[in-house]
Amino acid sequence: ELNLKESFILLFLTYFFLSLIGSIPYLIYDIYFGNQILSKNIYEKIIDAFFESSSAFTTFGFSLLNYKNLPEPFIFYRSLSQFIGGINIIFILLTFIFSFKTSHLLTKVLGFEIKRRIKISIILVLLIYFIAISIFSFLLVYFEKIRIIDALNIAFTTFSTGGLKSFEYSNLSSIGKAIVIFGMIFGATNISIFIFEKFRKIAILELILLILFIFILSNFLTFENFIDKIFHSASILTTTGHSYLNLSFSSFQFFIFSVFALIGGSILSTAGGIKIARIFFLIKGIKEIIKKYIFKKEIALKDYELIAFPIFFFFVFFTVISALIFSYFGYSLEKSIFNSVSALSTVGILFDFDINSLPILKIWIAFLTIIGRIEIIPLILLFFKVSNKQD
Repeated sequence: ELNLKESFILLFLTYFFLSLIGSIPYLIYDIYFGNQILSKNIYEKIIDAFFESSSAFTTFGFSLLNYKNLPEPFIFYRSLSQFIGGINIIFILLTFIFSFKTSHLLTKVLGFEIKRRIKISIILVLLIYFIAISIFSFLLVYFEKIRIIDALNIAFTTFSTGGLKSFEYSNLSSIGKAIVIFGMIFGATNISIFIFEKFRKIAILELILLILFIFILSNFLTFENFIDKIFHSASILTTTGHSYLNLSFSSFQFFIFSVFALIGGSILSTAGGIKIARIFFLIKGIKEIIKKYIFKKEIALKDYELIAFPIFFFFVFFTVISALIFSYFGYSLEKSIFNSVSALSTVGILFDFDINSLPILKIWIAFLTIIGRIEIIPLILLFFKVSNKQD
């Protein structure tokens, strides 16, 4: 049986190799179409394919390819890849092969505790997403008169908060855009609302704050249409990355959107980022530390509350390091910070980035999306000794 550190290392490696294997269809498709969609050089072609694959499975959602040039089965494959990554299929596989004891410890550190058997909980999660996607797709087909395949592609990329483009969202009516907004919020919502009663209160609070933050962010956008403001602010805050209008920010707006994108959505959701609840845990932890060192009281923090500190530190640390790297390659400071946050929080919006960017920068972004998807916890555990007894 694997201990906690080994489990998370395996989680990181699984995401890496899943992205690597998932890049094969991109290479095959490029060869089939006469080397037209990826870089010409075989070395860069492999990197481009890995970038696309990791962007899908980590729900980053930024693409070097124009979806209009791709056949429908391939678009569906990309959308499904995002949904698989969004519901953490790797974590699901791990918990199915691990004992209940190890699964319980994994879920505690990730930010929630489960008393019922993990397999039953996973089945409930999948059932909830199946029902939600069915309703979502039906509403799009009914109100927008679009094809079922298009509705499913939108559903997969929206509920996974992935954002790989498969449809022109500007063609949707206000009702259609509102449906997609609902899907983005659902994807970024803590699943505890439905199945984990112990954490239902914090999940509801996260949802309320998520909606509140979306309305706050919308005021920083200059679009005239209200639904356009809500759509794009929800897209960034839920780390979905859907967009159909050109985003142009001032330096201050870059800072505001970077902060909210770094926070991200809710724990136990498909959204990226530090997570709203962990900001609460961070504030609570700071209060407990003040009590200990000023008022000489004992600290009473749980595992998932303590882990908020290193997660916050590493997210900020990698944001700073990555911003310096982007700056080195000629990006402005504000765009360097936002692009770094976007990759770590798997938002999927990059400024001034295209297929001709240097391969080393693509590799770095792919690395950021993977560690951001698994919330940097495996890297944190490398600095701590974990015994087989799980003390």
